[in-house]
Amino acid sequence: MRPARDLLEPGLVVADGAMGTYYAQIGPDEHGTCEEANLNRPDIIRSIHLRYREAGARLLRTNTFAAVSLTGPGQPDRLKHLITSGYELALDCAGPDMFVAADIGPAYALDDEQALAGNTLAVEAFLDLGADLFLFETFADPKEFLPLCRLIRQKTPGAVIACSFALSPDGLTRKGIRLEQLADQMEQDRDIDIWGLNCGIGPTHLARQAGRLSPDGKPMTLMPNSGYPRMENQRLVYGSEPDYFAREVAGLRQARVRILGGCCGTSPRHIAALSAALAQVQPTPRPIAFTAAPVPIAPSAPPATVLADRLARGQFTVVCELDPPRDSRVEPLLDAARELRTAGIDLITLADSPMARVKMDSAASAIRVYRETGLPVLPHLCCRDRNANALRASLLAL
Repeated sequence: MRPARDLLEPGLVVADGAMGTYYAQIGPDEHGTCEEANLNRPDIIRSIHLRYREAGARLLRTNTFAAVSLTGPGQPDRLKHLITSGYELALDCAGPDMFVAADIGPAYALDDEQALAGNTLAVEAFLDLGADLFLFETFADPKEFLPLCRLIRQKTPGAVIACSFALSPDGLTRKGIRLEQLADQMEQDRDIDIWGLNCGIGPTHLARQAGRLSPDGKPMTLMPNSGYPRMENQRLVYGSEPDYFAREVAGLRQARVRILGGCCGTSPRHIAALSAALAQVQPTPRPIAFTAAPVPIAPSAPPATVLADRLARGQFTVVCELDPPRDSRVEPLLDAARELRTAGIDLITLADSPMARVKMDSAASAIRVYRETGLPVLPHLCCRDRNANALRASLLAL
């Protein structure tokens, strides 16, 4: 395994892709979360690491992103077992030309004090194992991990510390912090060696946000999602084909970028495509710039649904209609939809009220119901208060 300090030298390193969403695709449900598989099914985690290595990844992240969320600070022994197993599995799979990053994510299921206490235990466990490369990823506020960076510096001054933030398409974290604020703080903080962006957005939006940053500064890490998620058959599915992902992410290569990889929805196929694309792209000292370009879209058949299958077979179909709420409180509607799903309803229709009263848009309500419950939906669209252009606009969005 390469020394962590080599990561600060000029050059580009390809990182692995998602662990959690990829494990959900290939792992058996009965073995719980992917972090628990460090102990229950280490063979699966080992195979995932090796697939990413074979795909061209030269930086593996330990399968410990949500370990603290699982245990909190109240189960230190279990947390240490998860950390130890996750770190050793990654080390076993890394070659002599590779890096292994101790991966730590936010624990938003815990309050701030518990999250910091749990992550402190995780950092100490990694340090005891000899880790010298740390990655704090998908965070929303630097104050959530900067105390941990101070601890690492005190105990292992030569360690390399990287951090990464999840943004929305408009450039804000879930805590409302702007990208410019993050950049100012990370560039000035002496404990941060590498910083960047991951998760939250796909490669196109991440390129747009990265294009707002200065071409000069600390080394950067960029790991977008493969695309945006949708619900299919009670499972969260991410869009984007590997070739599209590879083309967009390879375009992020420039002098300041040190690490390129993938986050939610990516797989070894995405990383293999990225490795191949990068082999054909020459580094450039120019800043990242986003340029809009038409993307040819091949027509494709809509994905099969449970409802379409039932209708094709001539099976009896049960449909129930719900009214959108009269205010912004959507939870009662979602609760009703969940009860109907439990009762075996096949489809929910959302009414577009003929009365002159304001209600939540039927199409928007239908989208929320589908995303939250996975039930097929059929929104009503009335013509009385919108012209043809408005109707066409709504249909395009659906």
